[in-house]
Amino acid sequence: VRQIVHLAIPRIYTTNESFGQALVMLKNVLDVAVHNHTTFYYLSSWEIYSGYKAQQLLANESLAARPGSTYGQAKYLAEVLIRCFVEQYELESLIVRSSPVYGPQSDRPKFIWNFLSKARQNQDIVTHQYLNGFPALDLLHIDDLQSALLKALEAGVHGELNIGTGVGVTTAEVARMLIEKTRSRSRLIHTPIEEYVGNIVMDSRRAKNLLGWQPQVTISQGLDQLVQTGS
Repeated sequence: VRQIVHLAIPRIYTTNESFGQALVMLKNVLDVAVHNHTTFYYLSSWEIYSGYKAQQLLANESLAARPGSTYGQAKYLAEVLIRCFVEQYELESLIVRSSPVYGPQSDRPKFIWNFLSKARQNQDIVTHQYLNGFPALDLLHIDDLQSALLKALEAGVHGELNIGTGVGVTTAEVARMLIEKTRSRSRLIHTPIEEYVGNIVMDSRRAKNLLGWQPQVTISQGLDQLVQTGS
């Protein structure tokens, strides 16, 4: 085995219990990679930046981590553990940090499928409006993440890469697009939340320069696919 791509996480991944499980799983695979002198690829997440509170923040590889959730904390500590193996055992590795991924074969992010279900039934769609605006996500289609990982494997790139579209789309915009695409009579209702939310957009310029990669699926095209899949 020349390359290991570690994608596994516990099925429920937002609890303290899953926090520990994820690190144990990772440690076991890292031990195998070191023993077999295997290049190690790890899929991390934009969540390591989710503690930032901005209208919209462009995150490149030099931005300091600030996880704002249990899942983000687990991903951050996973990256720390990988770097320890790189320094101590000279492990060759690449950490790929992806923005939120969606696609027809996944039920995440759940809010998209929730909005689509309500649009089909002409029910009100409720979105949250935080102190720093509507939540903005850099939604990456699964096909684009797959192409980035394949290019990284072929190129043998090491270090860290941030992957995303570079475009933030708010939950309210997603709701409006789904209402339009399904010709729904749903009303869009905004509920104020007295908190801040991390609006993170991934800066993928390093990936584009090193891999010649760029996303191909726009959010509108991706939502068209979900609407067709769920029809």
